[in-house]
Amino acid sequence: MKYDVIIVGAGASGVPAAAAAARCGARVLLLEQCAEPGGLMTAGLGFPVCGLFKNDITRPPELLNGGLPEEFYAAVCKEDRDPVVAMGRVYVCRCSTGLFRRIFRRWMENINLTFISQVTGIEVDTAAGKIETLRFRTAGGEEQTVFPGQVIDCTGHGSVIQLSGAGRIVPSALPLAGFAVRLKGVGPDDLLPVKVPFLLRKAAGEGSLPDWCAFTFFSYGLPGSGEAFLKFSPPAAMTAEQAAGTASRALTFLQEGLPAFQTSETVETSPAVLQREGSRLQGEYVLCEEDIRACRRFEDDAVRGGWPMEYWDPEKGPQYIFAEEGGSYGIPGRCLHSVNVHNLWAAGRCISATSGALSSARVIGTAMATGEAAGKAAAGSFK
Repeated sequence: MKYDVIIVGAGASGVPAAAAAARCGARVLLLEQCAEPGGLMTAGLGFPVCGLFKNDITRPPELLNGGLPEEFYAAVCKEDRDPVVAMGRVYVCRCSTGLFRRIFRRWMENINLTFISQVTGIEVDTAAGKIETLRFRTAGGEEQTVFPGQVIDCTGHGSVIQLSGAGRIVPSALPLAGFAVRLKGVGPDDLLPVKVPFLLRKAAGEGSLPDWCAFTFFSYGLPGSGEAFLKFSPPAAMTAEQAAGTASRALTFLQEGLPAFQTSETVETSPAVLQREGSRLQGEYVLCEEDIRACRRFEDDAVRGGWPMEYWDPEKGPQYIFAEEGGSYGIPGRCLHSVNVHNLWAAGRCISATSGALSSARVIGTAMATGEAAGKAAAGSFK
């Protein structure tokens, strides 16, 4: 079977890439290893969506990118009349996992788009600087071979890039990862976003919990949901089972130390430890930290980014570097295109960037925009 564009990974960048390519008239195949689309947003149990807006909270929120990010924001506003929240020096958008999936499902409703989930065993054949075939196994065990015009890696860990033999960037060290816990039964207390990190930081300092528990964040869920969330940052090599065990111990500390947690219980945890960085594309240009600090623009800007560089140091925790207030930077189209495999593109966490630059560009709002840009570029190049 031949497809104009094949996208691997149906997460925050993959679905926009597929939708954009299909809207351009390309025949699109979207492959996903999980049963449902959504990627890290749904695995991270939702809220908040970062990177949609300029980072200037002295002014009303202003979208950085039009197109599908703007469509996404409009769809969220239909269900939540005031979804934008200021967190520190930035704006974020509240969104539940259910709403996120519904929006993505609507984007996938296109006659030109075929979606296959629970895909395993992807193999790639490359010759003369071009991906010629992809092979994979479906949930039912059927082996399929497909022939792409263009391929977009939206896996987040660069699996297609590696399989194709394309030039890639491999991080020298991995930042702390993510792991979310959804709770019910947490009582009202406006100071919990301060009290929870303080108590867990104290427990980590005393050796009762691992050091990484000191970097935990707390937030209440959407208004009226009765939910709350703990966002942990375990080491990248940790398994979901190990992270869940430590999270359970941390919840016990909170139940013993904070009255609002006395009747709390865990409803859901992330299905995996969620990586913030992995192997990615060596593109025609490598976005770097100085590009972000200087709010640099390029002739071939495909996307605007505005989130601060947010690196999760394994020893020091989150480190933030902000551009000037309200400043934004460009991500050139060259960051989305392989330097040596002519029909290979990337979006989301797979774009061509240094570790520092990726710590800004990887967030969901920017990933949607790079996905859309890659989908349009790939659809245009097959003609």
